[in-house]
Parts: sequence; C-alpha cells; structure tokens
Amino acid sequence: MAVSSMDQDLEKMLVAMYHESYLIDTKFYLEDSNYLVYSAKLNCSCGSKPVYLKLDRKTDPHTGKIAIGHGFTINGLPAANCLDAKPGINIMSFGQCSLSSQGALCVRIRNMETSWTTFSDAIYIGNERGITKSSVLHCYPSSPDENITGTGNISAEDSGQMNLYQLIEDYRVDYNAMLQNSIVTHANSSKNANGTYKVNGDVMAYIRLHREEFLYLYELYYPDRKMVYDEFSKIPDAGQFVDYAKTLRFMTYMLPKDEHIIKILDMMIPGKYSLELAEISSSAPNYNASFNPNEGNGKIIINNVEKAKDYVIPFKSFFHESGHAADYFAGPGNKFLSTDFRYSSYEFEAKAEISGNMLVLAYDSKGMQAKTIHEWAENDVRNELYGMGVDFLNDPAHLQAFQVTVQDKQKYLKIVVEDYFFNGTGGTKYTNANNSTLTSLQIIAEIYVGIQNEAANRLADQDSISNLANDIYGGITGDQVGRGHRYGYWFYEKNDPEVQNSTKKAGDRKTQVSHEAFAGYFEYIVMNISAGIDSAKKVLPQTVKALEKMMEAV
Repeated sequence: MAVSSMDQDLEKMLVAMYHESYLIDTKFYLEDSNYLVYSAKLNCSCGSKPVYLKLDRKTDPHTGKIAIGHGFTINGLPAANCLDAKPGINIMSFGQCSLSSQGALCVRIRNMETSWTTFSDAIYIGNERGITKSSVLHCYPSSPDENITGTGNISAEDSGQMNLYQLIEDYRVDYNAMLQNSIVTHANSSKNANGTYKVNGDVMAYIRLHREEFLYLYELYYPDRKMVYDEFSKIPDAGQFVDYAKTLRFMTYMLPKDEHIIKILDMMIPGKYSLELAEISSSAPNYNASFNPNEGNGKIIINNVEKAKDYVIPFKSFFHESGHAADYFAGPGNKFLSTDFRYSSYEFEAKAEISGNMLVLAYDSKGMQAKTIHEWAENDVRNELYGMGVDFLNDPAHLQAFQVTVQDKQKYLKIVVEDYFFNGTGGTKYTNANNSTLTSLQIIAEIYVGIQNEAANRLADQDSISNLANDIYGGITGDQVGRGHRYGYWFYEKNDPEVQNSTKKAGDRKTQVSHEAFAGYFEYIVMNISAGIDSAKKVLPQTVKALEKMMEAV
C-alpha cells in the first residue's frame, strides 16, 4: 500500500519527537542541499561580516554524553530548526551594524525575532520545522543612545553542509592566536612564590568553553584520527582522568598545522606507544612526565596529572614527551635518532683577544664541521659565555677592588669558562674560590658570578615559554648556568648516594643533552610557539639549525 505524503510527514515528526528525547543520531540523506545545518554561513543585511550558525549543546540523561543540535544530522552534520535564532548562542555578532551612526557592534543592540520565517514543510527537526537557504531571520536593532531604527535581514549564504572544515580551521586560528597572545602577556607575570608558573587562566577558560564542541566537530570530520587517538589514549570512561584526556585530545587536534597533527597522530598508531595518566603516588609525590621506551611498546606517563595544567601552556609536557617518542621511533633499531644525528656547518669558536686596554670577542674558524646536537650546543654555550665575559670585564665598574691588567683579564676569563663552567662539577671549584683569601681566586669568583648573572638575564625569557635554552645550558654546565632538569639528571649516577658528590654520570650526559634539546624544540614546533623558537635562536643559534635539520629527518 502506498504511503501518503501526510503519513510520511507524521512519521518523521514522531521519529523526531522520540530521538529528541534521547539524543539518538538519526541521519536523513537528502538530495536537497538547501537544509541548514551546523556551520551554515549567515549574512546580515546590516552587518559587516558573516558568521556561522551554531546549535545548542545538550546532555543525554542516560549516558551523560554531549550532543550538539536536536539529534538529527543531514549528510553528517547536526540539522537546524526554526527556533535556532538565539543571539549569542545560535547567532554570533555580525560585526558593526550599518544602522548605527556610531558603528555600534550588533551584539550590543540587536533584538531578534524568536523564530526564522519561511520554513520547510518537508521535515521536522526536533519537533520544529527545518530551515533552508530560503529562510529569513529578522532583527530589529534598537539603542536609545543612538536612535537606531530599521530592520536587519539574516539569511544563509550556504547551507553549511560543506562548511565543517572551515569551521574547524576558524576554531584553530582563534585558539592559536589567543595562545600566542596569552604567552606574551601572561608568562612573565604569573610566577608563584616558589618560582613556578601559575595556570594560564585564559587558555584553560577557552578550553573549558569550546572543548566539547570542537572535539565533536573535529572527530566528525576526521573519524580516522579519532580512532587512532582512541587507541593511543585508552582512558576509562569514568573518573577524573576523562577530563584530562579530553583536554589533551583538544590540544593535540588544535595544533596549528595539519602536517604536524598527522605526524603526531601517525606515531600514535596502535601497537606503537601509549599514554598513561596517573594520580600522585608515594613513589612519585611531585608532578613529573616521562617517555619510557622500555615499557610495553613505549609509553608516555604523566604522574600527578592535576599539576600538568599549571603552566603558561597547560599540558605542554605531553608534547615534550611526544618529542622524545618521535626521536625514539625515528632512530635506528632501539636507539634515539638524536644520539648520533649530525649537522654540517661552518664552526666558529669564540675567544677573547686584546685590543689596547680592552678585550674584544674574536672567533677562530674551524671550517666545515659535522657535529652532533650536543657538540653544537657546547659550541654555542662556550661562545655565549665568552661574549658575556668580555662584556663584563670591559665594564669599569667591575673588579674595582683589584689591580688587574687586560692580560690577566684574558687569562682569568679563559679559566672561568673552560675550567669552571665546562669542567667544574656543580660550582665546586667556584665555591673553593669564593671562600679563598687568595686574590686570584677572588678575581675568578667575581668574574664567575658576573657571567652567571648575565646568563640568567639572557635566559630569563626562556622559562616563561619552555625550558629549551635553560635546560641545555644547565646540561652543558652542570646547572651553573641555566636550569631545567636537576643537576643529578645530568651528572651523577642515579639512586647511588655513594657517588653523588664525586662521579659524573657514566657516559650518557652528552646523549641526554641531545635528547632533551630535540624534545624541547619539538614542543615549540608542533605548538607553533614562535616566541620560544626565536628566543632560543639568540643563545643557541647553531643548535637550533641542527634541530631544524633533525626535525626534517623525523
């Protein structure tokens, strides 16, 4: 028996009522592409810019899951109905209103009708009529202060059925612009009393406001990447870790360049490595994050995950540890690529020369050299320390208590750089000098402290973003200059108190410097933290070039 058009409409309405109650997704595959869906591009006859149609978010009372819209999709996107007309929820600001002589923003003055006109009779969406590109929403802006009269007519430029990619990109542009601005304005004013950085409220507020909606849209458009991430981060669908896992997922999807997202998610393929979020424990009472290539097929572990967000860039350690993972899986066999990776360039080694009564910074050319990342880092740090020392010794305000010739300054500077910063152990030699009554050691002590203070000034902008330069300077000098990983991480045998004060870590400090350098650089690149890259180039120029080449190899 043939089904009448009225019966079909009644069936659709009943189905709509049922699914509206339980937020179950029902798909209508329509040949007509005019029906408006989430992300339909809207224009106002009085506005200065278009906006995208948004739909309400609802929570399924049975599952707790969030759904967008009315439980219906058209060609994969949530469908809109005639009541999706709420300003600030469905309809954002169209910019400046042309009806205002003072150029007022429409968000301040608009007074919209509660429903779109010119409905569709073919389909009901959530108990209300669907809307199409023929539908119109009227706005009667009013402002007593500006004597505004007239009517704005809002209509759809397109249905939105092909707008999902652009909407995702708009979210990512907005987020990354906000993140960059927040880093610059927030970083250096947010230290706690202990010197650590407070959570960046701007970033976390944005994440809380937009996370669910963005995840829904992104995974709708990139279902294959969702499956990869699901395998990577098998977090129980209950408990405190769900929220953290969602935030990590959000930040990963928000990475500013597609190629970086793809690279990271491709590394996260099932069977390669995984993520573990852990509560604070007696064995790890403080926040820490690590990549362990020997656990399973490799695992990123974030312990005391609540503390992971307390940075200018929340959860930045996740991307740092992802850098270690990328380094490991890009290397030959069971070996990190950064261990032996070499970059070829012309090497220039700094020295202090005498010109009259002044010291001048000069360079010996060593020709074309193929060096590891650690070796380039040593070259950069040595050159910078010599430059700081020359500046310090040429200042007449320094060493006033002593009669020091320019020849002596040259000699002492070399001793400080080579014997103390490069071959000292945690300032042991400096401590002896500082406590000595010998004039020569007192002079050395003043030069040492002067360089140390200048280095702290030059590296001050580094730790507000990430710890790349501070960490590398610390690894090269044993934390006499810079700070990042603790001194014992670089120099001493772990968990062996008998050698804590005498023995350098056996053979792997240089390797670790290379590992940490790449992980820190990776963190900058994937999150597009240009300020971090630019500041690192100032104090580690050749090292950053080597890292750029290694990133290409990875």
